[in-house]
Amino acid sequence: MGCFCMPKGYRKYNGTQKVEIIKRIHRENLSFKGASREYGISDRTLRDWERIYWEEGEEALLTERRGRACVASGTQKGRKPKLNKQVEEDLIAENQRLRMEIDYLKIECLGAGRGTPKQKAQVVQELRQKYPLKALLQLAGLPRSTFYYYLHQSQNPAKYQMVKEQIVIIFNENKKRYGYRRITKELHNNDIRVNHKTVRKLMKQLGLVCQVRSKGSTVLTKAKLEK
Repeated sequence: MGCFCMPKGYRKYNGTQKVEIIKRIHRENLSFKGASREYGISDRTLRDWERIYWEEGEEALLTERRGRACVASGTQKGRKPKLNKQVEEDLIAENQRLRMEIDYLKIECLGAGRGTPKQKAQVVQELRQKYPLKALLQLAGLPRSTFYYYLHQSQNPAKYQMVKEQIVIIFNENKKRYGYRRITKELHNNDIRVNHKTVRKLMKQLGLVCQVRSKGSTVLTKAKLEK
């Protein structure tokens, strides 16, 4: 396999040798204790090499490190300073937030911040594959319920198309005298189950207004007019 073994008692290895040792441990599934005995290195040192290999890459092991750790910075000579984990997470989150705002403002209809709730919902739906929904809704100033309302509406554009057609037929067959309650009843008679509030909303969308005769009006027949 092209591996090498250093003489016992020889404990100094260059970067290339360190990389080869770690690769061999992974390739041949060697234990740290076994490798420690074979190479004359403590298993703790081997674990440190492996950590550096995974966290900083192969080049980090190839870099010659000399000198004691810097007390002020907490780093060792030749090694890049490591960020605090919380600071790193905050920077990543801030970077993602800025990217999200840029992508959001790129949408033309929202460029001036005057988008309608429906337009905002469309943009949020478009960007939710890249960014968290909660953050997008907060950026858009859009309630979750409003977003899902427009989402469901866009997914069912022709949901009431057949109902609308039946409403128009019933309305015209009854000389435009049926209101939403009587039309709802006729729909139920035709096995079309729909709420009366929905019928009223659809009639409003269609511009259908019931022509109701006022209660106090009197119908003048031809006979009455002749008298």
